[in-house]
Amino acid sequence: MSRSLRPWLQQRRRDALREDGALSAADAAAYRPGSRVQIIQFLTFRPENAPHSSTDVWAQVCDATHYLPARFTGAAVDAFQAEHAGASSRPIVVA
Repeated sequence: MSRSLRPWLQQRRRDALREDGALSAADAAAYRPGSRVQIIQFLTFRPENAPHSSTDVWAQVCDATHYLPARFTGAAVDAFQAEHAGASSRPIVVA
């Protein structure tokens, strides 16, 4: 696996596995040009009856050649929604 993954993605995956899938805010802020990952599918959502719960959200992400699961902690989702509060009048929930 280490030969097929780009070094930055391999390190991120190793860090995430070490922390049981949870990434810190400092890690999320450590953007490096050219190191892009795209969310291609959300696998779980916050419950419709509790859209502001602290439930973690899972997604499938990819770079140019690799697909990986990613977990967004409840705190990370809360921070994202707070930062983008004006972008939508309602939270993203399961329909």
